[in-house]
Formats: sequence, C-alpha cells, structure tokens
Amino acid sequence: MKFRYAIVLIVAVLLVGGSALMAVGLADPTIRANVPFAFRVGNEFMPAGQYKVTHINTRYLLMIRSVDTQATILVHSVPSGKDAGDSAKLVFNRYGETYFLRQVWIPGTDANELLWSKTEKEYASRWSGPERATVVGVTEK
Repeated sequence: MKFRYAIVLIVAVLLVGGSALMAVGLADPTIRANVPFAFRVGNEFMPAGQYKVTHINTRYLLMIRSVDTQATILVHSVPSGKDAGDSAKLVFNRYGETYFLRQVWIPGTDANELLWSKTEKEYASRWSGPERATVVGVTEK
C-alpha cells in the first residue's frame, strides 16, 4: 500500500515539474535588467543586481529572478492598457531611499502594473508622492 502511494506521489511530482518547464518554455520573451539599487516586490526585499523577468503561462503572472543569487519571486500583475511596443524596462516608485517595482514592460505585450502591497501603501501614506525611476532592460528570447 505504501509503495502505491509512493508511485502516485512520484508521478504527480513529475507531471507538475514537467508542466512548469513547459510553461517556462512557452513564455513570452524575457527581459534582463541591471537594477543598481535594492528594491521591494510586494512585501519581499530584492537586492541590487541582474534580473530576468518574464510572464509565466499567463499575462498576469510574472516571474522575477535574480541572475546573481537565483532568488525567484512570482507576482500577480494587471495589464496597464499601454502597449509596451519595443520597450524593455522596469519602472519603480521611490519613497526616500526605498524602491518598489511598479511596472514591467516586456516587448510585444501590454505593460503590466504590479498590485500595491501593504508595505508600499504605508510608505505612500508618509510621502507626498513617489518619484519614478526607470531601469532599461534588453530582450532575450
């Protein structure tokens, strides 16, 4: 009986892993950007460095991966209604010395807006308004 459960578990893990690899393989182009400052994605802290960003299996789920540390975060977004065209960039809101990722522009798609996190809302309530910072990226296929 335990052997049967082990086989079912192994098959399930292989199916899920294979589906994830297929989703990455079918994803939109990836952008690579060198972010010269630490920043937040939602409530998560990300160090400065090289990042790769791509849509995963849907236009509303983004994978943000540090090339340097391999740290990966999946984040939900909404289309901004603006065509990214040929632009590959990350747009940040800056409050003092703290940066929050707000938009991701991947060529050939609509620009994506990240949802406001509780942390960013707290920062926004203490500042008169954010400054925008843009990091230009390059497209990888």
